[in-house]
Amino acid sequence: MAFTIRRGEQQFGPYALNQVREFFADGRLLPTDLAWEDGESAWQPVSALVGELAPPPPPPLSSPPPPRAGSTIGINPIIRGYADEPERYQKVFRKFDENGGKRLITFNIFSFLFGVLWYFYKGIWKKGFSYLVAAVMLCFFVDAWLVPLIITFICTIEGNYDYYLLKTQGKDWWW
Repeated sequence: MAFTIRRGEQQFGPYALNQVREFFADGRLLPTDLAWEDGESAWQPVSALVGELAPPPPPPLSSPPPPRAGSTIGINPIIRGYADEPERYQKVFRKFDENGGKRLITFNIFSFLFGVLWYFYKGIWKKGFSYLVAAVMLCFFVDAWLVPLIITFICTIEGNYDYYLLKTQGKDWWW
C-alpha cells in the first residue's frame, strides 16, 4: 500500500502505511491531513488510517484531484523536518519555530570557520554561490582584506537561518 499525504495544496509521498503511522505518532502529520491510497477514489483523514479518533477535517472547497504521478517534493517540511539534525541545530531551529519561522540573529561556528564552503557542504548551493560572487564583486569596491571579513560575518549570522529554511521549507534561495 502506498499513500500520498495532502496538507492544504501540497502533496507528499508516496509513503508506506507504517511510515504514515510513525509520522502521525510523532506529530509530523495532523489528524486533519488527508491521505490517498493508490487505487482509491477519495481522500480520507490520516487519523482514519491510524485508527485514532479525531474531529473530521473541514470539507474541502472542491474535491482535489488524485495525486500526480511522482508527486514527491524535494525536501518535505511535514515529513522531513529537522529531527535527524544534531542537537545544536535542533535547539536553534526550535528558536526559529518559536519566533514564527522568522529570522533571528544567531552565531554558527562552522559557517564562521569555513564561510561559503560550509554553505556548499550543507547543500545551500545557490546562496553559497551568491555569497562567493558577492565576495568577488566586493573586491572591486573595497580593500581586498575586508572582503573575507564581510562575507564571513554574513555567513556567520545567516548560516543557521539559511540552513533552517533549507530543512523546513526546501529553500536554498531568498524567495
